[in-house]
Amino acid sequence: MKPLQSPVGFPVSNYTPYGYLDNPYHSMVHNRSGVIRSVPPLGFGFWKRQFRGSYGEGPRGYVNYLSLLQISVTIDTTRFIETDDFTKYGVKLYSAYHSKNIMSYDWRHEGVVFSLKYFLPRENSLVCLAEIENLSGAEKKIVVQVTNIYGLWETKWWGSNGLTAHYDPDMDAIVSKIWAYGDVFILAADWHSIARYATGSRKEWREWQCNGVKENRIRQIIKGPGPLYNVLHYELVLPPGSSKSGMVYLCRGKNEEWARAQLSVTRNRALDVLKQQLALDEQFWSQCPKLVGDWPLSWKHGWVYDWETLRMNIRRPIGIFKHPWDAMQVHSPRVVLGETALDMLTMSYANPKLAKEVLFGTFADALAPNVPCAREDGSVNMIGADGSECGTAPMWGFPFHVIQTPYEATGDTVWLKQLYPHLKAYLRWWLENRTDEEGWFHCNNSWESGQDGSRRFLVKGEGDPAEFVRTVDVEASMAEAMLIMKKFAPIAGNSADTTLWHNLARRRVQNTRSMFFKGKFRDVDGRNKQPIILRDFYDVMFLSPLTCGIATEEQMKAVKPLFRFYMGNPFWL
Repeated sequence: MKPLQSPVGFPVSNYTPYGYLDNPYHSMVHNRSGVIRSVPPLGFGFWKRQFRGSYGEGPRGYVNYLSLLQISVTIDTTRFIETDDFTKYGVKLYSAYHSKNIMSYDWRHEGVVFSLKYFLPRENSLVCLAEIENLSGAEKKIVVQVTNIYGLWETKWWGSNGLTAHYDPDMDAIVSKIWAYGDVFILAADWHSIARYATGSRKEWREWQCNGVKENRIRQIIKGPGPLYNVLHYELVLPPGSSKSGMVYLCRGKNEEWARAQLSVTRNRALDVLKQQLALDEQFWSQCPKLVGDWPLSWKHGWVYDWETLRMNIRRPIGIFKHPWDAMQVHSPRVVLGETALDMLTMSYANPKLAKEVLFGTFADALAPNVPCAREDGSVNMIGADGSECGTAPMWGFPFHVIQTPYEATGDTVWLKQLYPHLKAYLRWWLENRTDEEGWFHCNNSWESGQDGSRRFLVKGEGDPAEFVRTVDVEASMAEAMLIMKKFAPIAGNSADTTLWHNLARRRVQNTRSMFFKGKFRDVDGRNKQPIILRDFYDVMFLSPLTCGIATEEQMKAVKPLFRFYMGNPFWL
């Protein structure tokens, strides 16, 4: 197999050697397939356990575990097993290729160049393409040990008694299982193994790796979550100027027969899928903006990480979502209008067609006109303390401002005509459900505002009702949205709506400008009609009238000194 060439468009560099691969099959409810995450120093794996953080519970299912593929390499007598080994030998480990589809581990030592390219060709198959090239003038003996580390569940279930493994000589593979009930994994490679063993002892596993033991222990049974270390040992000889490559496979099934079938299919199709994934990367990066010139390297790398994270969060249609949708985060995917707006504003600079499709689908597939935060099964996940099924407010992510951007860039009137009724319904919903008796806008709770737990809402709980707080940023964003709709109406074939939006916007502009007190825009307490003034607190969202172009010239001049406040209080930016 010839070494694969990276896409011309992808900015190849020395990226950080850790990250995620896209598992497009994973979802929060219908299919907790797990996330695919790196394992130092040279591994990747299926993570079906809870991560730390607000959204980290998504990968953990009823059957929960880690199943990791770890690779160690020995060049003659120099071993690369632990992260510290690279430091010990003065070797820089990096990732030359770092997309949502493929991540590589790359290094060079004693004239031998290594590249381990991980990718996910199928939902239940994690594959590593190992490429080794001997540029030295001497023959090199390379030992490659591949390990499946399986177990480590965090919650018990019926059948989580222990772990077992056995060797299958017909497929030259190790099969590992949770007994009495759990997923089955099979580990194999394109080369022929000369030794294979399994152990429940990490110490013994490390001793085997360090000592190059060539023994066969092909059956192992342990009780509890382990983990179980299942190892295949390969030896490769590279003459001077030669290269070798091969695939390493970790495949999953609900039973052994299905796992074996998964391995057979993957062996036949992995290379073709890898080439397809590289082609998709090329297609994206040939259109994506890049940082070039004398930008700091960390900025250039961060640029790639951000774009690839964004790509990873755009999910396939599933359940109630009939269009591609923005998942907000890979662990616990869900639709949130505000975050979708910001993500698609970014994506519109690389793939405006996809950005427009996601924006349209967010409204068209929504459970209600206010676009409640939801998952693929129709469950809503931003229910306020009073039972309100909430979506984000119009100033969180400024979706109307965002929608205007790809339209003006592409002039796509067909898209705008399709989207217009949904935008109109959204604004109608807010007028009918989020205005008080005197017609002032509010948020039901701090979650709905996007500013979880903000002091500005004068309530203790993040989801507690705060309907008495008249919100200046909602007024300003609604004014902007209505002015945008005034422009959209005739383009969308609804000229009769022009007067409607003009009159509605005029009221919102007046409301916004009236919420200016002693040189500052402020929320107002609807119970006493007084501005809400908190000690050492001025939220950056109070500058929304400037962002939306609603503030008067005099108000903008008066607000300028506030930017000094933010320079001294960067927490509020």
